[in-house]
Amino acid sequence: RCYRSDREALFKGIQEVTYRAGGAIVRLRKASQFARWISSKRGPPFALLTDWREVKPCFEAFTQQEADRRDGLKFLAILAEQTSVYNRASGWVNRNMADTGYSGMAA
Repeated sequence: RCYRSDREALFKGIQEVTYRAGGAIVRLRKASQFARWISSKRGPPFALLTDWREVKPCFEAFTQQEADRRDGLKFLAILAEQTSVYNRASGWVNRNMADTGYSGMAA
């Protein structure tokens, strides 16, 4: 979804804030790409911005990593443009925070 032309302004805003903070952006279309990326990643902290469709498989790939790789995720944001999606995503975040003890998620 982040590659759609109507999302370009949103992406540009995120990109600008990220670059000003000294960060970089890696754009991945699917959770399977994120799983491959995180399994080979070592290095600086990162944030994950995803939509409701991809958050569960992304989080599953994340939780299956060794502890030293899980330390890299500092923030998880779920893009929810509809109230119903926001409510489902918020509930999912709250349940997973309790189940995993991980406190770096926000909705």
